[in-house]
Amino acid sequence: MDLPNNTLKQLLFYLEEKIKLLQDKRITKEELKKTDGDLRTATERRLQLTIEACIDIARHIIAAQNLGVVEHNRDALLLLGEKGIVPRKIVAKVASAAEMRNVLVHGYQKVSYQEIYKAVKEDLKDLKKFAEYISNYIIRESK
Repeated sequence: MDLPNNTLKQLLFYLEEKIKLLQDKRITKEELKKTDGDLRTATERRLQLTIEACIDIARHIIAAQNLGVVEHNRDALLLLGEKGIVPRKIVAKVASAAEMRNVLVHGYQKVSYQEIYKAVKEDLKDLKKFAEYISNYIIRESK
């Protein structure tokens, strides 16, 4: 089955757009400490959407390539590593981000500003690498 290239390209563009927004220089520990601050709320939401875009990309590839059935978002990402689409080291880190997505969505009271700050300042590079590997995969599979 062919890849849904248009859908994947749109998701990839969306992912890259959200990553750029998360690189905002105004995102500091001090700003994220403000639990009622708009920047914290926007950062949390953008982080959630960025992670969801990675999950959606993984699920589209899995469906299009008949790679199997996965129940959990984390497993969808890990399957891309098992199939050699994205290096296992990268998808393991993105799969951890999928767990953060669950906390952002379902356990928002448990997310500390330190976790958000670390995700944006340190872990965002893994989502960027994921996007690069997916982009290369789309190009490879389109030939």
